[in-house]
Amino acid sequence: MLLIAGAVALSGPLSSDLLGVAGVGLRLHCDALTAVMLSVVAFVGWIVVSFSRNYLDGDPEQGRFFQ
Repeated sequence: MLLIAGAVALSGPLSSDLLGVAGVGLRLHCDALTAVMLSVVAFVGWIVVSFSRNYLDGDPEQGRFFQ
């Protein structure tokens, strides 16, 4: 995640064709907004998992939640 953000900051938007035939396919495009949103989503996910671990500490079904 930080690698992508750093690469975008240093060289500008990144773009890559992953799959495709005759102009139809899958393309990966990463610009500044994409890097910021990736960071926000990862941070919120980390907060949720941290809260869940603390909240479920000692609960007998804790392992089931994280599977």
